[in-house]
Amino acid sequence: MGKAASACNTKGTYLFSWNEIQGKDNKKFVHFLSKSYSINWIKSANIEDIDAKTKKVSTEKNNLLLKLDEKKGKLNLEIDDGRTSEFIVLKEGDNLKIYKEYTIGVCNINEDRICQGDILKNVKYTESFNEIGDYYEVSMINFPLVVIISQDCDLNEDYQFRYEIPEKHKDHDKIMFSLLVAPLYTAVQVLNGDHLSLLDPPNTPPGTENKMKMQDLRKENKPSEPKSVYAHMKNNEIPRYHFLRFPHSIQISDSFIDFKHYFSVNINYLEELKRDNFVCRIDMPYRELISQRFSNYLSRIGLP
Repeated sequence: MGKAASACNTKGTYLFSWNEIQGKDNKKFVHFLSKSYSINWIKSANIEDIDAKTKKVSTEKNNLLLKLDEKKGKLNLEIDDGRTSEFIVLKEGDNLKIYKEYTIGVCNINEDRICQGDILKNVKYTESFNEIGDYYEVSMINFPLVVIISQDCDLNEDYQFRYEIPEKHKDHDKIMFSLLVAPLYTAVQVLNGDHLSLLDPPNTPPGTENKMKMQDLRKENKPSEPKSVYAHMKNNEIPRYHFLRFPHSIQISDSFIDFKHYFSVNINYLEELKRDNFVCRIDMPYRELISQRFSNYLSRIGLP
């Protein structure tokens, strides 16, 4: 398994100039928003200045607002589906340049061993296995992206036992049979409640069209709440979800880990899969924060 030389990033990069959204940076502006927020309607939208500090981007059915706060060095994005984001504004000469807000640190160095924080694509989960006469029926779920949440010290000791210094071990105390992983869902899918829409609900009769629908979090906004549900989730204020914003160099849109959907995967299967399906690795201390919030979620006590 080769190692690709790469630096670790802790923040994003330059996006576009506020002064040139309707000018030479229009393509950058449209590309960034369409890719980062999955809003394809922006490609045919109209951009107008409401005032010197507010721009409206709209079609007949959709709209978003850009609100500039030059004193605080911030640009606020408000999308009509409830999502919000904040960007950094730096004045350079006569231009106000917009930078992506700080993101998690990641590396794309594919280590020989499985590491905590590794993100792998197309990981299969065996949902059920049934013997029917002379046949076996296997139901599998393919998760587009998962993150390894097992502790790195355990992963390192297991790797050393298996491959590096097995002769030093007198027993099999350090071996691991399976790892804990959690799926990554795009933020817009979680917000709409359709991140499991390709799956059948449990106990669905064969041939029945009845896809899973999760909670539509857009409907949970309360007029009395100054912050939307999405804003609370993005700030990691809801224990079940963990928000991840990746650097611009990593082609993963804003995502959530749903701690309720964690599962275990055979370690040998993941080692083989990692050779071709490694995406990147969440760096310290961001991966440790995920583990801490995951353990806190599992140890919560339900009170009457």
